[in-house]
Amino acid sequence: KVFTTLTNLEGIPYKIGFNSEVLQSQYNMSVHNDYACFNLNADTYQHDGWMPLNFKNSTNTDIARDAAMATGAFPIGLKSRLLKRSKKVIMQNPWLNQTNQLADGNTEAVYTTQNIDGGLINNEPFEKVKQLLNEVTGEFDEIAQNSFDQFKSTVLMIDPFPSELPSSFSANQQLFATIGYTLNAITQQMRAKPAPLINALAPDKAGQFLIAPTRPMVDGTSIGKKVEGSKAIACGAFDGFSGFMQKEFRIHDYFLGRYNCEMFLRNYFTIPAESLQKHPIFSRGYEGVDTAAFKSFHSNAYQIIPILKPYQIGYYPMPIFKSGTHWPSVDATIVDRFEPAIKKRVEALLLYAFPLGGFWKILLLIASRLFLNKQVTQKITGLIKDALLKHQLIKPSEKKQPN
Repeated sequence: KVFTTLTNLEGIPYKIGFNSEVLQSQYNMSVHNDYACFNLNADTYQHDGWMPLNFKNSTNTDIARDAAMATGAFPIGLKSRLLKRSKKVIMQNPWLNQTNQLADGNTEAVYTTQNIDGGLINNEPFEKVKQLLNEVTGEFDEIAQNSFDQFKSTVLMIDPFPSELPSSFSANQQLFATIGYTLNAITQQMRAKPAPLINALAPDKAGQFLIAPTRPMVDGTSIGKKVEGSKAIACGAFDGFSGFMQKEFRIHDYFLGRYNCEMFLRNYFTIPAESLQKHPIFSRGYEGVDTAAFKSFHSNAYQIIPILKPYQIGYYPMPIFKSGTHWPSVDATIVDRFEPAIKKRVEALLLYAFPLGGFWKILLLIASRLFLNKQVTQKITGLIKDALLKHQLIKPSEKKQPN
């Protein structure tokens, strides 16, 4: 099964009834947390809300394409997407029709939604994955799910931008600061997970593992240290958009991702030694095997997926970039090259945001080209440069030597 998270701008409506003397005695609400759910390599629909998806004969590949583009439609920055599904897919999926109030009208009708990035509401839907795994294994006991002695499944989350502790909150009642705080509060609240689920998936349990960026420092004066989270990847600057700026950034992150995955499988995707002989699968899998070659470097635990290639000390398969190091960087002038494109985009957004006509449109166009475009563009390029500086992706300026 494969699914994408979506933010449904219209929302799926439902009603809550109240006893009242007013005519409108129902309280109308809507759910905007949407999912596009697929059964991979299937051809027939099972009437469960999961659409068959087969790339060989193009079954629902157009819907999968639109869903993938929709879940990547970062708000404002990228265009929202329309997704067309059969209405029965919505009605028969308990994730979407939680109140069973959509059973009206033609089930074969096309259900069209306008969507943006699903990460706005649920960026890390590990609770849904765990729910599906429990249905497959038939294991619904929380203790058994998280016991290394008997667990039948686990959630493996790959997250290039793992959640980080927020910086200290600085109260600021100015309008634009409050708007920013408000949007962040809304997003964080929508992404919040129920407390019982968080307890069930605690880090010392078998129910959840995470692969996230970790970059060893192998150049300069910081050798031996590590950088974690978004600053470990070159594409992490400017909320993940720095990858569009330079191919070397993407090359770096590709090789780092491979390295992080291998180190994760070697040292962290493991089962404790005391559980190895108790577990019905791993006790048989390691039977008669010299386990020393498959032991984690960081704990008394053994690999769940054995890595057969011997480990070499100092192993770090990262190319040398134009910067002369294992970490890519660019000249600050590369950002200036984007100014014409940014100006053009700013003008298009202004004209689209204010659909004026006649004289007022001409006036807005003149104002944007004489003043607004320049000011907004300078602000954006400044933000980009600051983001690249924080990630150490801009080469340090060379001081001119006196004559």
